[in-house]
Amino acid sequence: MDIENFLAELKVICEEFKATLDNEPPISVSLFSEKSGLSEVTLWRYRQKGWIKTHNIAGRQYISRADVAEFNRRMKAGEFASEPKGCAAKSTEGSQG
Repeated sequence: MDIENFLAELKVICEEFKATLDNEPPISVSLFSEKSGLSEVTLWRYRQKGWIKTHNIAGRQYISRADVAEFNRRMKAGEFASEPKGCAAKSTEGSQG
C-alpha cells in the first residue's frame, strides 16, 4: 500500500468517526462541567475565548460530542498553552534544572 492510498483510507475513517460523533446527542454544559471537572465559569470563559463551541437549545447551553472532540484535539496540540502566571509561575521558578 502506498502512502497516498493509506492517507485516503485514513481520511475516510476520520470522516466516518466524525459522522458518528455528529449523530450523538449533545450534552448540557452543566453535565460536561461535572464530568470534565471544569467549572461552569471556566467553560463560560472558554466559550468567550472561542476555545469551545456551545449551542443554545431552548435557552440552555449544550456541547456536541464533535465539539468536545475538537476541543480535546486543540488542547493536545497545545493551542491553549501559555506560560504560568501568578502563584503558579512562582512555584515553578525554583524547579528549573
